[in-house]
This record gives sequence, structure tokens and C-alpha cells, in this order.
Amino acid sequence: MNYVDREMRRLRMEVAAHQPQLAEGEKMIGTDVWKLQERKDGNVRAYLNGAYWGTTGCPTLPLAENWLEDMKWQQEAKLDGILDVRRTSVQVVIAQRKKAVEKHKLKGRKVIASTLKAIEPHVKDLQLRHLTDEKMEEIGEAMVAEGYVHEYYVNAARYLATAIRKYTRKEHGATWLPYDPPRRPKGRTTVVTKSERERVKARYAAAHDPNSGMTAKQRRDAEVAYMEFFLGMTFGSRPGAYAKLSYEQHDEGGWLDLDGAVFHRVPPGTETPGNKLADPVDIPPEVLPELRRWKAEARGNPWVFRTLTGDPLSQREQQKVFKAQMKALGIERVTGHVLRHSFITWALTKGTEPVAVAAVASISLETMLRRYAHVIRRAVQHLAHGAMASMMTD
Repeated sequence: MNYVDREMRRLRMEVAAHQPQLAEGEKMIGTDVWKLQERKDGNVRAYLNGAYWGTTGCPTLPLAENWLEDMKWQQEAKLDGILDVRRTSVQVVIAQRKKAVEKHKLKGRKVIASTLKAIEPHVKDLQLRHLTDEKMEEIGEAMVAEGYVHEYYVNAARYLATAIRKYTRKEHGATWLPYDPPRRPKGRTTVVTKSERERVKARYAAAHDPNSGMTAKQRRDAEVAYMEFFLGMTFGSRPGAYAKLSYEQHDEGGWLDLDGAVFHRVPPGTETPGNKLADPVDIPPEVLPELRRWKAEARGNPWVFRTLTGDPLSQREQQKVFKAQMKALGIERVTGHVLRHSFITWALTKGTEPVAVAAVASISLETMLRRYAHVIRRAVQHLAHGAMASMMTD
């Protein structure tokens, strides 16, 4: 008998000593009937009252029987209101929240579900008590390293906090939260400056100078940074749209249809979630010559972003190259998402209709109006100048 078994036995004896109803012949579990069944795949399944309940996660029947015994004790404790909510699996809380938002048809249910899905791999096998402030910071860093923006992690952490609050209030009778939810950012303030654009363009021009002395990798890296800069500032696309971006239509990523003058951010017919819209966008006539030049320089290679051997450059590698290039150029805090933010900010500042900017950047109008309200208010003030000037003169 190992340490865990000994402790479980001791705890059960202590609990049993405080259960006088057992001596009076009362049933422990009521009328529930559990059954275990071994499967060829190595997992033992559990059935409750004749219906499939789920897998036990145990490879052998003896282990599954121990699991079932613990399950019965936990259910009995729950029925009697004896529950340590801190030891609840985070995945259980997430699953219940997803079901709840779908059942009640909440307006943002798709966004909530997809955002919780993003944080779910990072809380696998964790209990609520494990979600300390330090652990949540660690999860945030891991999500950013995967390519998510910090704002997305903040949303995930806040959605998870809501799920925990609702679960603990329902199951425990009082709200309990193991960490302080991070505050939502007030909004992006970093935009690309003209000087930064010129530095990227100059680096790209140097890469095409045969006397620059650059290696093949240095030239490739300069091209990647410039091309991502160009696409981000022109179309306001999310960086994910550049993964396996091609000059030809295919089923694994987006493509630049230079004949039809359309930038397909994802393969035609692909459905994207409401918070990750990726609609196709028309390519302006003034932009087509630049993209056609890129294609000509690719010399038959279909990929826009390429490795040195001609294969498609992964999104993660694109991010590494872009980050290294920005550091080399002395450009701070500029990422692919900052390029997107810069496009939206400048387009609105120039007086472009918000609905048009939202369509090009592939962002919901509601979200854009909420996040860029301060920009829009300033941008449309000039429309009132005539009335303002006439107030004391007419």
C-alpha cells in the first residue's frame, strides 16, 4: 500500500467515524448503479445507471475500481455539501461554462468558447488551487510565445475568471477566485512612425544591392520584414494570414490572386470564428505592381514567405525573423499586430468611413467602434467645423 492509498484509507476511516447513518442501515450512494467495462484501446469505461458516463482514464480494471470508489466518495461529499472547490479541475469549469453560454445563447458565445479553447491546453491537469497569480503570468507568457497577442491572453484570463466565479457560486454557495484577473488594456497606443517605415524600406533596398555584402539569409530576412510591413500596413491583416501565403490558390493557406486583384486571407470557402474574421479583400490598383514584382522575383516559387530552400516559412519563423529585424533596426514594440493597429488608426484618422476600414481589416464594426472610439471621435470632428465657425458669425 503506497502513501496515497494509506492516506485515503485513513481519511475514509475518519469520515466513516462521523457517519452514524451507516450504523442505522442507510445507503451510502442511494440508487445509482455504476458499471465498469474494459476496452481494447486500454481505457476502462464507466457506465452510470446503464448509460455511458465516460472513460475512467485507467488502463486496468483494478485501477478503475479504485477510481470508482473515489468517485462515489466524491459524489457523496457533494450531496452532503462537503466540497473542496479549490480542487476542482479547471477543465471541468471550462466545459461547464461553454455549455452554459451555448444553452443561454449568449451574444458572444462563439468568442467566449474560442478564447477559452486557446487557454485550455495551458490549464490541462490543473486544479483551481493551482491558478495563482504567478501561474497565470506564466500562462500569459506561454500564450504570447505561441503567437497570441497579450490582449488575447487578458481576455482568456477574464473569461476564465467569470467561469470560476459562476461555478464556485453554484457549487459552493460563495464566489471564490484563485487569482486577480488582469486588467484590460486601455487600447493600443503604439503606431508605426514614418521614420520606422523608412528604415525598413532602406534595409530592403540594401538587400537588393549586389554590393551590400549581405549573406543570402540576411537578404531573405530583410525581405520578410519588408513584405510583412507592406502587407500589414496596406491591408491591416492579422499576421496569421501570412502563414503559407501563396501566389497560387491552394487548400492550406491564403493566396494573392493578382489576376483577379483579390487577397484571400484563407482558402476560399473556409469559415472563421467571429473574433478571427479573415474575409477576402480587393487589392488596390496602385498596390498590384509591387506584388507582381514580388512574384517575378520569386521565379516560379509559389510561396510569398520562403525558407532559404524554397519551402513555406512557418508563422513562428516569420515572427522570429520579424522580431530580430526590428531589433536590428532599433525599432521597439512593433509587431505584426501593431502594423494592423497602425493601418486601422491611420485609415480612421484620414476620415475613412469606419465600415470601410472594418471591411478591409476584417474586424467586426462593433469591435472596432469600441476599441477605436477615441480615434473616430477626433477624425469626424472636422465635419462640424462649418457649423462651429458659423455659430457667432451668422
